Amino acid sequence: MSHFSDVAATLIPGGNQQFAILNERDDVSGYDATIINSNGNLGGAFSDSYKLLYDYEHRVGNQARPLIFNAGQGHNASAEPLGIGYDFKFTAYDIVNNNHILIPVDNDVDEVAARLGGLSHPWGLNAINPAGRLIYHGLGGTFKCAKCWIDEDDPEDITFDHWSLESDVDSTGSSVQGNNLEFFPELDSVLHFNSGNGRLTKKGTNESAFSFVSQLSPWVGSITSYVVYNGIKKCVVIGGGVTGGDNRRFHVIRSDGSIEQLDDCPIQNSADYGIMVFDPITGDYLLYQKDIAEVPFTGLIPLLYKLDVDAVPGNQWTQLTVPTLRPDFGAPGSAGGINTMVGCTLWDKGVITVWEYNATWLWMPTLNTRYLES
Repeated sequence: MSHFSDVAATLIPGGNQQFAILNERDDVSGYDATIINSNGNLGGAFSDSYKLLYDYEHRVGNQARPLIFNAGQGHNASAEPLGIGYDFKFTAYDIVNNNHILIPVDNDVDEVAARLGGLSHPWGLNAINPAGRLIYHGLGGTFKCAKCWIDEDDPEDITFDHWSLESDVDSTGSSVQGNNLEFFPELDSVLHFNSGNGRLTKKGTNESAFSFVSQLSPWVGSITSYVVYNGIKKCVVIGGGVTGGDNRRFHVIRSDGSIEQLDDCPIQNSADYGIMVFDPITGDYLLYQKDIAEVPFTGLIPLLYKLDVDAVPGNQWTQLTVPTLRPDFGAPGSAGGINTMVGCTLWDKGVITVWEYNATWLWMPTLNTRYLES
């Protein structure tokens, strides 16, 4: 058994014990300022990135060794100065050994430009193709995209030479900071969604360039929308955004490539002020969010909604009770709670992980009858 399994075994779904702390800041796991902070914001493990990347395919020999990656820079990062808070950080969490790792990278300006296209925080521009052993990382405010080969037994053996520029994600319209990447295994493609104009493009793993898929309409310019793959229902949901008139609108992309508009979310929502993951048992999406219509919201209790993309229209969103023991928003250097929480679903383990400034958590919203072995 492992520390991860021990903590997961304490979870009781449906009440105040559905969350439990996995690791606290500055504990033996290495969850500290080296991982968390960059440029006075939640960089490093967060790096102003709104998602964690779950590598469930990682193995060492015949042993499963799942990792959780993130990549990015601090908020408002620029090309210089490097190494004083603006640096590119690439991190991994080893679930089996309960260890946070800062993966070495080269912050030479020329190397960064050649391999990443430059520096800027990624917002939602991170995605992973576990089977293909690739991570995709976009450069905020541009159409540039990089990829990293992650097929190493030890993540610390991943060097900056593993990174290279990918083709541009689009060439039409204006690129905004808060765009999104997500990998869709059933389509064998990485998706790019432009939160500013609603354009959706994709690139298959054997294709040389991104191509236009659809214009999600109506869509008023926004940033920091959610774009989240669901490993249970085999779909991707797109919606929300911190600005614009459509930050309650949601769409779903099915595994056959079809796109449907869903019910509007009951509250204004954005990846700036919450997380969207999926229940690893039922496949329902879970939106853990502060209503951005109420900003500034210091002290407000987060809201929790589930989204069933298979329910009949008019019945797709349901508000759930928020437990008293839970991760919370807000941290030193944050703007009213902005950018202070990330998460991902460990769908093969029946739990969700949520990281915030002071701790990492496990979450079991629905009874998991699977054997948790890590």
